[in-house]
Amino acid sequence: AASRRGDLETAEPFLVEASDGFAATYGLDHPKALIAQNNLAYLYEDTNRDDLAEPLYREVLETRLRVIGPSHPDTLAGMNNLAMLLQRTGRAEEAVAYFKQCAETAIETIGADHPFTAIFENNYGDCLIDLDRYDEALELISRSGDVLTATLGPEHERSVRSRGRLARAEAGKAAE
Repeated sequence: AASRRGDLETAEPFLVEASDGFAATYGLDHPKALIAQNNLAYLYEDTNRDDLAEPLYREVLETRLRVIGPSHPDTLAGMNNLAMLLQRTGRAEEAVAYFKQCAETAIETIGADHPFTAIFENNYGDCLIDLDRYDEALELISRSGDVLTATLGPEHERSVRSRGRLARAEAGKAAE
């Protein structure tokens, strides 16, 4: 993990330069600038600098909502990224609204059986566990886990993670 973190820290100046360069060349609303900003936010999150990651995720999401709309896959991915950061930093109540919107929009636009939809629903279900909403979590995680297993295979890390989440939701429900 330390070597990976070192690689990320080495990458930071290049990502900052790319982000600034794309924004200067194409404008802040250009897809290349937004991808670079999102990658920089991800690096900040991955190096435990949530204070830098969160505002950048929010800025990218707001721009994508305005420029390409709420149903574009890049917008959905950005919404999911922000929600995951919020959940991880103890703000599940705020995160759940983003997860819900992301999952519902993905169902409407790319379908319930698409692996991206399943990933978003599975993350949403995990957040519901944090809020002790086990019945909803069980439904989402069970359905999305079946899609992940069918589309990505049973040994894929997302399928394995889904099974762990399902067990966590079942344990929470049993303890009620």
